[in-house]
Amino acid sequence: MAENKDRIIQDLKLYKRIPVIIKNLQETKKLKEFDLSNLFCSSSTLEEHRSSNYQEYSTTERQAERQEQLKTEIQGIDFKIMQYETLLLNIQRSVDSLDDKERRIIELRYLKGFTWVRIAMELHYSEKWCRGICTAALKTLNVIMYG
Repeated sequence: MAENKDRIIQDLKLYKRIPVIIKNLQETKKLKEFDLSNLFCSSSTLEEHRSSNYQEYSTTERQAERQEQLKTEIQGIDFKIMQYETLLLNIQRSVDSLDDKERRIIELRYLKGFTWVRIAMELHYSEKWCRGICTAALKTLNVIMYG
């Protein structure tokens, strides 16, 4: 549980940054797609240059390699976007499934970064009670998110 507890806490702290990470990945993908669209290499171009001279073939070959590299990078970015979107949905669904007290404490502690003292003051409970509810909520999240 301790290992998963750390993972859950890390995921919760990452939660507010995930939309920004996804947006940045999407922008990077657009740039790579733009680069890809500006490469002039095609298989017919490669064959034409192969029969002309070695220097031309070498340039075209490098373009073809760059084209494949960009395609691979775009696929990797798509995969990362999918992973972050899935994590975002998992966190949202998991936190939403908690009861009101647990959800409020998790939101204040990990999504808003409140101290235990501030959470206790906000909810009008003792700090110890808030920590206990949080521990129970993290155990519940562990089961929901990681089985």
